[in-house]
Amino acid sequence: MKDFSVEINPSHKLIVGLNKLRKEDPKLASMAVKQLFDTSMLAANLPLQTKDYVKRTFSMLDIMLEQKLESGEKVEEVKVERLDKE
Repeated sequence: MKDFSVEINPSHKLIVGLNKLRKEDPKLASMAVKQLFDTSMLAANLPLQTKDYVKRTFSMLDIMLEQKLESGEKVEEVKVERLDKE
């Protein structure tokens, strides 16, 4: 693999939010940083461990759904669309 670099804007709301999350929930913050990095790899068409990426995606979705349900907030109604094979 060729050399590459990742540029981080420290004032971007994702990075600021990750910094706050790091102090409150280091495990979740670590998961989010790995997810952000892997998403950047995908966007740049670079190889990544898709099995780890998918597993982390489902774990983070579980966490978000659990937090949403525990908070008692209503989940917005979602329009379901059928995907037909063409």
